[in-house]
Amino acid sequence: MIRFYNFLMFVLLLAISLSTSGQTWLRNVPKIKPTLKDYQNAFYEYWKDKPVEKGQGYSLFKRWEWFWEQRVLPDGSFPEPTRTRDEWIKYEQSRDYIKYRTASNGNWQFKGPSTTPGGYNGLGRVNCIAFHPTIANTFWVGTPAGGIW
Repeated sequence: MIRFYNFLMFVLLLAISLSTSGQTWLRNVPKIKPTLKDYQNAFYEYWKDKPVEKGQGYSLFKRWEWFWEQRVLPDGSFPEPTRTRDEWIKYEQSRDYIKYRTASNGNWQFKGPSTTPGGYNGLGRVNCIAFHPTIANTFWVGTPAGGIW
């Protein structure tokens, strides 16, 4: 009897999960090679008669839209997922990368501190390093709480 009950619950939960969709407006987006405009048209058509309410996905879409508006190709299509990697490989194979990569190995030394009065070890993190493209001894380091060194 317990096995039958577990099986019945499984089938019921499966049926419910397959029948629900959090973003019904996506049904109006073409399945093959949709563009940003296709997503925007479907989204705004869905929302045209609805009030914007918190927690319904409107703000989430707007953030997603803002992100992709700057990154789509001129025809509105999305770039291939491997595009960044492919461009990096091309850059690595260029003369500029080889020239600046071997410009200087540097002589990095730890200058501290490594602790605080509050007992925190390590003291934060470095999020990014940017090297000047033509001056080997010039670079910038960014940290989330400490600005730029």
